[in-house]
Amino acid sequence: AAFTTPTTIPPLHALQQRQQQYEKSIQQSNKQHMLLNPYSTSACATMMMMASPKRGKVVDSYQTVSVNCSKCRTRLFRYKKKNG
Repeated sequence: AAFTTPTTIPPLHALQQRQQQYEKSIQQSNKQHMLLNPYSTSACATMMMMASPKRGKVVDSYQTVSVNCSKCRTRLFRYKKKNG
């Protein structure tokens, strides 16, 4: 017969503690979002209203895409693609 080691289950108070920490972090992040836009009714609305970055380190990491003419192959323009 194969011997299997029993899996340990964390005690209930540890799980409750993690849940409380998670809820506390959610409340803190909601407060931060409300500070950004005090007229917003929810943090989700604030997140949707925030524009994506147009310049800086974040945009530098985006993939650069060149758009070329299909006939003569000359480059028309380049842009940074966010979802590459």
